[in-house]
Formats: sequence, C-alpha cells, structure tokens
Amino acid sequence: MSASSSSGELRLVDPSFWQAIIDQSMDGIIIIDEHQQIIFANPAAINIYQQSPRDIIGQYCGFSPSQTGCVVFNPLPNQNSTTLVEARTITINWRDKKACLATLRPMLDQKNENENDLEFFCRLDPNGSILEVDPSFASYLSRAGFNPATRKIYELFSAQDWIRFEIQMQELRRNNSRGVVQTILIGPDDKALHVQWILKGRIGPDGQITEVEATGREQSRLNQLIENLDLSTSIIQNATEGIMLTDKKGRIISINKAFTSITGYRLTEVIGKPVDFFRSNQHSKDFYESVIRQVKDYGIWQGEINNIRKTGEIFPSWISIQPSKDSAGQTTNYIFYIRDISEIKYIETNLRQIAFQDPLTGLPNRSQFHSRLSHALELAKRNNQQVVVLYLDLDRFKVINDTYGHEKGDLLLKQVSERLISIARKNDTIARMGGDEFTVLLEGTSVDSIIGASTFAQKILSLFTYPFRIDNHEFYITSSIGISLYPNDGDDVTTLMKNSDMAMYRAKELGKNNFQFFSPELNERVHKQLDMEGYLRHAVDRNELRLEYLPIVNATTGEINSIEALLRWDNPELGRVFPDVFIPLAESTGLIVPIGDWVLETACQHLKKIHDAGWSNLKVSVNISGRQLERNTLVGTVKNALESSGLMPSSLILEITESLLMKNMKATRAILQELRSLGLGISIDDFGTGYSSLNSLMILPIDTLKIDKSFILEVTSNSQNLSLVQGIILIGHNLNLQVVAEGVENLEQANLLNTNGCDELQGYYFSKPLPLESLLDRLENTRGFIGQI
Repeated sequence: MSASSSSGELRLVDPSFWQAIIDQSMDGIIIIDEHQQIIFANPAAINIYQQSPRDIIGQYCGFSPSQTGCVVFNPLPNQNSTTLVEARTITINWRDKKACLATLRPMLDQKNENENDLEFFCRLDPNGSILEVDPSFASYLSRAGFNPATRKIYELFSAQDWIRFEIQMQELRRNNSRGVVQTILIGPDDKALHVQWILKGRIGPDGQITEVEATGREQSRLNQLIENLDLSTSIIQNATEGIMLTDKKGRIISINKAFTSITGYRLTEVIGKPVDFFRSNQHSKDFYESVIRQVKDYGIWQGEINNIRKTGEIFPSWISIQPSKDSAGQTTNYIFYIRDISEIKYIETNLRQIAFQDPLTGLPNRSQFHSRLSHALELAKRNNQQVVVLYLDLDRFKVINDTYGHEKGDLLLKQVSERLISIARKNDTIARMGGDEFTVLLEGTSVDSIIGASTFAQKILSLFTYPFRIDNHEFYITSSIGISLYPNDGDDVTTLMKNSDMAMYRAKELGKNNFQFFSPELNERVHKQLDMEGYLRHAVDRNELRLEYLPIVNATTGEINSIEALLRWDNPELGRVFPDVFIPLAESTGLIVPIGDWVLETACQHLKKIHDAGWSNLKVSVNISGRQLERNTLVGTVKNALESSGLMPSSLILEITESLLMKNMKATRAILQELRSLGLGISIDDFGTGYSSLNSLMILPIDTLKIDKSFILEVTSNSQNLSLVQGIILIGHNLNLQVVAEGVENLEQANLLNTNGCDELQGYYFSKPLPLESLLDRLENTRGFIGQI
C-alpha cells in the first residue's frame, strides 16, 4: 500500500500498519463479492455475525448494497435476534475484480430501545476533568469519537449545558451536597441523547470536595416529548428545519414556520392533504415505496429528495422521517424533518468546479488531467491501445509576464488555451498544469503512436507561428514540447508525466520551439545529473573544490596586474568535471551560493599569501553569480572574507556578467553601490554579449569592462569584430573605465589590442590557469612579467 507524504510524493507504508488499523477497528469491516458473499472480515465483523473466522468466509452478508451507500439489516435472522446493524458501502477494486467494501455498526436493540435507557458513570475532579469512565460510557464516547483521557466533561456539552453543569459543580464545592442537571449529548451519527446527571461529591480529610461521582441516565424520547410538550412545541415552531406532522395514514395535520419558509405553503393550504402533494417527478415509484418500507421496518429513513415549492421550483432537500408511537407501541403519527440544501448543492458544484478546473482558462487542471489520464490508461490496457502525453511549456513567457505585467500575461495564457482547444479532437484532453505549462492527452482510436503524437505536436508548434495580439501589442512566443507514450515510456500516471516533463526540458536544451520524445538515454542522463548534484552538495566539505588563477597583464608592458580566480572540481567518482557542466547545475539548484561564498573566502586568503610573498600590488578578480547577487547577505559575506583574510578591499574585484547586470537594474545598482563603498572594484564580464545601454553604464558604479573572448577570436581576420572591439574600447575610455580583453591566444592579437588602446589582456598566450603554488613560482621566475608584447 502507499500513502501520500507531505511533499506530495508517494511513499511506501508497511502493510502491517494498515492491518493493525483494520484489526483494531471497533466497526466491522467486510468485503463482499458480486454474489454478496463475504470474502474478507475483520475481528469486529466476525463478532457481529457470531461466526468463526473460518466459517464466515463464503457466507451471505445479509443485505444487498444500497445505491445510497447505507442500508440497515439483521445479521442473525435465524436466531430470533432483533439486533440491527447499519452497513455503509462503497465499490472497490479487490484483487483486480469489482467488489463492495462495507463498514458495519450495530444499532440499539429495537426490542429494548425504550425499555432500558442508557446509564453512564464517571468520576471527575472538582474542575470537571474526567478521571475514570465506566465501560458503557467509554464505549459510547469511543463511538462518538471522543477520547476522555485528559479531557473535561464540559467538552461534551453545548455552551448552555456547560453553564448549567458548571453551576451544579460550584454548588457541590460550596455545599458538599448532591446536584441534578440535565444536558444533551451529541453522540455517534450526531444523535442527541437527553441525559439527566446526578452529581455526588466525595469529601476529603480537609472537608473539601476531592472528586465528583456523576451518574447519567438517558431519558427516552417518548418520555421527553410527554414531559416537555410545551417546550417541544416552542422548539418546533422556532426550529430552522422544516417540520411536518402527519397522521398514521400520511395526511398532514401540522407544519412549522420553517416549512412555510422553505416550501411557500401555509398550514391552511396543506392541512388534510397527503404527504406526497409536493413531490417532484424526479424519483421513481419504487424509490418512494422503499422509503416507506424502511420507515416501517426500521423506524427511520433519511436521505436526499427533490421536492417542489409553491412557485413550481424544484429544490433539493434533506429529509428525515420517523414514526411517533403511543405507550402500546402503535404508530400514531409520522414526523418529517425537512432541510433546504440548495445552497449546499450550489457550493458543492462550485467546489467541484474549482477542484477540477483551472479558474483562468476554464481548462481541466492538474488534478482533473491526472484523473483522465488514469482512466485512459485503464481503457488502453483493456483494449491494447496507445496513450500519448504531451507536456508543453511556453518559451520566453516569463520575460513577457515580467515586462508587461501579470494582467497581459493572463490574457496571453487565455489566448494560448483557445488556440490549443481549436485543434483538439473529441477524445483529446487539453489541461493547464499551472503557470505557463500545459498538457495534452491523446487516447483511444485518435492515437497512432509516434506518428499521431508527432503530427499533433507539429500542429501545436504551428499555433505559435503568428503573433498574439493584446491591447495593440503583438507578442511572439514559441513552445517546447516533451512527449511520452504508453506503454513504451511508462504504464502509470506518475511515470508518464515525469518522462514527458523530462522530454520537454530536453526540447528546451536543443534550442526551444521543437518537440522531443522521451528516451531511455534521456532518462539515464537525468539520473546522472541527479547523481552529480548529490556529489556537488558535498564538494566543499570533502575538499574537492580548488582554485586556479589566470593572470591579467598590462597590455603594453606584460606585467601582471591582477589574477582571475577560476573554480575547478575533481570528484573521486566522476573525475574532472568541467565548469561549463557543474556551474549551471550549481546555479539551478542554488548550490552556487555556498560554493560562491567558499570561492570568495579562499581567493582572499590566497591573495593575502601572494601579498605576503612580496607581490602586494596584485589584485584578485572573483566572479559573482546571479543567486549571490539576489541574496541580501552578499555584502556581509564580502566583509567577512576581507576581514578573515586581512586583505585590503582595494585588492578585490568582483566580476558580474553583463546579462546578469540587466535583469534588475535598480536592485543591482543599489547592491553594487554598497559594495563599491567598501573600497573594492567592480568589473563587467563578457561585455558585448548582453544588452546594456550607455545610460546604464554611466549610472552604475563600475571600474572595468571585460571584452568577451568571442570578439577577440577573429579580431585579426574579421574587420567587423575589430570594429566592435574598437568601439567597446572607445566607449570604456570615454566613461573613464579600464578595458580588458579576454581570450588572447597569440602575439598578433595582443599587439593589435595594444595598438587600439586596450588596457589589459588575459588569455592562454600569456599563461594557462595556475594553482597557487605554481603561480607563486611563475611570479618569482618572471619577476612579474610574462608574455611578449
């Protein structure tokens, strides 16, 4: 068996856990087959039938399952027993076959119902806390779902009864005498018991009450009606439930105010009429006959019936019918309790709609999609058919939503859903999973395996070839689609959804605006990534990370001015993992924050060692990730790194990529200004690949522009690249910024950049990244000058 965990995933639960619950249940639990023969019974059920565990299997259960889910029957008809049992039934799947599960609860013996009233006994402390209850009271409380341990008896009563009971307790404490009080107990199945309590105080050596003995006796319904006739009349007339009284032939003799409010009929309009005058035609004759039969046989019926108001409107009502008997046990009247449940049914309908429908688009939601997929898989297994799940995500939707606001984003999602609906066939299900993610279910004869799935995916992609128009704006978006198939890629809802989701992300990795089928190779790659994430989480603790340093030299002299810290990872299981593999993983999982903090602290400590070795003019450049920049702890982390290493702030340069800089200009500017106030330098990395404006460069507190290596690669052979580099150098100098060229690989590039005024250079022409000790040796051997300019 399985149970849902707090995270929303399924986890296995020890079957003995459920077995213990079933075995200890005070309700009987049986499972019956299509012939109403018992195929399973728990100990409580075996006791109800008074059979041995062996003999009960295969026995007729004694009743036919009710369509309403509830039926009353006699489990021991051959023993002249009048004990009745209430059975509540549901249909289940038992060992791949349809069966019925019933919970059994004995009712009061009809023969003794009015002859032997219930008696309760309990001991209380002076404050009303329950110290002990007798077996009868304990059984009653257990069936009512009330645990007496560490509870007060007041919790069993209404507020008014609580006050009456407490007054008597106070009298006991003052006068050390007996007390009598009447209360109502709401017990199993919400049945009300009228109980008279006799309270007797037990006196301690100091003359004070130490505990109270409370003996309660139920007063039968008939005695209560006789003794409290005036009160009952008042209650009936002021009740919120409609109450109708008929004679024994079913002719109306009285109604209350609530009945008039519910149906519109006054007493003069209904008196003497048969009870069926306001029935609707929405129930069969057999239905009404079964109601009458149950009232006569069992003394009560309750359930939902559609009736007609005076205006002709049909309304749903909850009706309870009970006979009223005289002292000889003969039926004299019938009492009908009527409740208008129109509002409840309306709420149920809306809740059902909310539960299974996306409120924005009107499409089925995640829950409804999972339900339909589950049903489709059951049909497919029986009919040997295919089922296809397409999981699609809108490319660039977040950019539009963030730029133009959620209102336009919602309108865009509505238009997307309308286009998807326009290509759906009768058996297809289109659903919105949340955000900008949608799913499509193809089932039955409409599916032709891979061909049908790919054809439908192509239709979806074609929906995005023309723009979406919203308030005179045109929006161009595309979609990435992942596809999984039953039975090839899974035979259950969870597996198919997971695999289509992975395939969708594969489509995004391959450039977006395409569709990809799930494959075992993709699954293997995802699992490897998860393994890598697990290793990466412990990389810092296990000393698997290290830093290497790439020198940055003066473009004219070749002297080393600074070094850039580069992160390396060597794992015993994975070997050397390259930064372009693990850095994006660290970014996506949030691990980049603790790793970035480690890089910052380690780089500061290493540079302090370099300074102590005699190279005090060198600076260190450290890359800052987007996750670090978004956190409000970055400034504090930088301060701690500087203080713990003893490094001067002016020796530290923080590098931020241009694309990251433009994500949230206002927030980024505030953080950079705070960092700059510490005295450290700010550099824009990979300049030229983003979309920053001259205005943004003017207002940001930066010192350096680093030209991306993609422009340097062909700077000597491509005139367009040279023009771009010259323009960046000119912009940087006009803004009083230092300009550094990345990726310099030969002397020709170095000379050309120097000629065009570039301030500093870095690249493999001067040096490959070096560990700390190798860097110190290189500085010593070259006296701080490397490369030929």
